[in-house]
Amino acid sequence: MASYTLNTMKNISGIILLILLLSLFGCNSNNKEQYIPLAQKGILDLRNLDLDELSTVKLQGEWEFYWKQFLYPEDFKNPLTDPSAYAAIPGRWNGYRINDETLKGNGYATYRLTVKLNESHKDLALKILTIQTSYRVFTDGDLIASGGNPGINEKASKPGYKPQLIHFKPTSDTIEIIFHVSNFNHRHGGMWGVPSLGTSINMDEIEKKARGNVFFIIGAILVIGIYYLGLFLIHKQEREALYFALYCLFISLRIFVTGDIYLLEYLPDLPWKVLTITEYITFFYSIPFFMLFIYSMFKSSFLKKLTTAVLLLSSLFSLFTFVAPVRFSSHLIPLYQIITLVGGLYILIILVIYSFQKNTLAKIILAGFLSMFITVINDILYAADIINSIYMISYGILLFIIFQSLAMTIRFAKSFNEVERQKRQLVKTNMEYRHEIEETARLQEDLQISYQRNAMAKLAIIMGLAKLAEYRDSDTGSHIERIQEFNTALAKQLQKHEDYIDYISDEYIEDLHVSSILHDIGKVGIPDSILLKPGKLTTEEFEIMKEHSMIGGDSIKMVEQKTGVRSFLTLARDIAYMHHERWDGNGYPFALKGDEIPLSARLTALVDVYDALTSERCYKEAFSHEKAVSIILESRGTHFDPDIVDAFMQIENEFDQIRKKLLDDSTYSKM
Repeated sequence: MASYTLNTMKNISGIILLILLLSLFGCNSNNKEQYIPLAQKGILDLRNLDLDELSTVKLQGEWEFYWKQFLYPEDFKNPLTDPSAYAAIPGRWNGYRINDETLKGNGYATYRLTVKLNESHKDLALKILTIQTSYRVFTDGDLIASGGNPGINEKASKPGYKPQLIHFKPTSDTIEIIFHVSNFNHRHGGMWGVPSLGTSINMDEIEKKARGNVFFIIGAILVIGIYYLGLFLIHKQEREALYFALYCLFISLRIFVTGDIYLLEYLPDLPWKVLTITEYITFFYSIPFFMLFIYSMFKSSFLKKLTTAVLLLSSLFSLFTFVAPVRFSSHLIPLYQIITLVGGLYILIILVIYSFQKNTLAKIILAGFLSMFITVINDILYAADIINSIYMISYGILLFIIFQSLAMTIRFAKSFNEVERQKRQLVKTNMEYRHEIEETARLQEDLQISYQRNAMAKLAIIMGLAKLAEYRDSDTGSHIERIQEFNTALAKQLQKHEDYIDYISDEYIEDLHVSSILHDIGKVGIPDSILLKPGKLTTEEFEIMKEHSMIGGDSIKMVEQKTGVRSFLTLARDIAYMHHERWDGNGYPFALKGDEIPLSARLTALVDVYDALTSERCYKEAFSHEKAVSIILESRGTHFDPDIVDAFMQIENEFDQIRKKLLDDSTYSKM
């Protein structure tokens, strides 16, 4: 199984690598290199070149630049003043000096270029790239394309990215190209991308290949991302698969909304701000997901802190991008590019260190990372107008993903092999120790049965002792059973009170149920002449009767000390001692007051009185349930804890049902 999985993963990686190589060869085919002159003072002389032999000509160099003017083709038919400046294309107008004014991002202008050809071509095409942030273009006097709506102020203009290939027919061997450009929505304005010119046949072929390459890259990255997302869903402990999958998904979306922005083909009415937000957020979040992936592979403590910080910044930047205008949020991009470089350099150091330690996975990831990191630097420098290049991040990312897929394939294969090895070892161990396991299970079962029987025997003995005390008092009948049930019901109700929810646990209620059996165990030490006296006790006799609390408490305390174990006997001791204490401090034997009385004793005090009131005794008739409830309610805050009385009032009907169910036969016959 493991070897099959490993071979399958190797085959997948091999196929992906083969497709990548074919893609790269396809990118470089049919590109004929010739010297292309630069435009000078608004004129590009191509008379020494044959456009039919060239793939494309970049219209870069010096264009005529007319600041705060929208000049139309007819405006150039008459003599004009000199241009405001000659603008370098590609480039932004930020920083230009026009009439002692240093230009910023906001504004509008006209760009003009005259192209001289060696002959008049029937069919040409103009490739328009990113222009910030709206434009319209004229060739030989005709409006041929636009993106957004350029205007002289923010209200009159509408931003819109629209890279496109425009076909037109020149009227002579001299072409006049005019761009109206306005920007009131971004920190930078101008023509960022270099327009390209060529024959329609050549430009269509280039466009077709470029489109195929981009969709292949998007598709490949997307498929790999979905594949590793599936692996994570199967093996959720493999967090690196999740981070890598999310990284792939964000990158594939980013490629879709940058460059030629193919997303606009499917959503042509997508608002410019939504498109820009998507571009920014895919950049903000792809970086921390990549860092999380590296951290999950190598577990660097500092990298974890750095990744957490970057993830927090990404979230803050993304939130700001959602709520703020793009001309403000776009200022975050240079800062985040610096963060990206710092994070990338640290990751590079980690990979180099692990590579020197002969870590195979680190070497593979390092190779892919270097290819991607170089393209990232290229794109940042190109976007900043520091170098003249092309955007290469898509190819760098795909190379990285291929190398990373190989590294994860090896890692997963090792994991699967280890799982298979452990599985075989476990089967062998289970076979060897099956008899011991079965014997241990049998012994545990016997021990559990013995424990249960022992516990039942102990409980039976305790119940017997309690009954022995009870039977000396011929009038109490099923008194202790009723005390148990009353206490359990009352404790469960009080458990719902916010002040007792943490104190009264289910275990506490179980212990209370057992311990309340012994509340009157001390009566074994009271003479029959007093215990069974049919009339009212004298003062001296009552003092002797009160001693049963001390006798019972002392007896349980002695047993507790002998065993050395704190158990339900602790509650039983407190109940035996103090179930005749009163909330107002007028009880016995210690005259405790309020919360000084243990909760178990306060609970038993109420249920003991209720049972005494509703039961027939040798010295009185049984009171009705309603009469007993009335007496208890009148004793709220004097004899009984107010909270316990309140809990009793909420379930007093349940007390009546328990009383009737466990009523003494002699009492029942008289009611």
